[in-house]
Amino acid sequence: YSIYHTLFLCNHFTFHTDILLYCPVFSSEVKHAFDAAKCLLVSSEKWLVQLEEIQTKVYGSALQIIQVCFTRWNSSQMCLASILRIKTACEILYCRFKDEPQFPKKLRCFSSPCFWEAIQDAHDTVIPLICASFLLENHGVTMSDCMFVFAVIYLH
Repeated sequence: YSIYHTLFLCNHFTFHTDILLYCPVFSSEVKHAFDAAKCLLVSSEKWLVQLEEIQTKVYGSALQIIQVCFTRWNSSQMCLASILRIKTACEILYCRFKDEPQFPKKLRCFSSPCFWEAIQDAHDTVIPLICASFLLENHGVTMSDCMFVFAVIYLH
């Protein structure tokens, strides 16, 4: 394959990733996850500090939250993964501060088991596309290997 064909296929996978994340099955919870990540990163002096303290106590160190950057092909998946990695800390943050009047509404999604299930499902659904895109960019797979990815998603 030529480099142009490879880039076209990578962009095609990215397009399908976005379609999957914004389909009605995932769209509400995925939007809440993206909003929560942005809210935490913007509130760097209050809620992010609290979350980092909780993470340090729970995990031994503070893990980074990644905000969605729509010009990066894998940032949606990375954002979901970064939130899923700190699920326990996010739930503790909610339990500890939910009654404070300044607690952001965008972080209240951390209390819902349905939220966590939905973003885990969304993340798991796009992983084959992300992996195929990465491998294709690095000439690690053929087009027939990529078709296997679509079969995995269909069966999921």
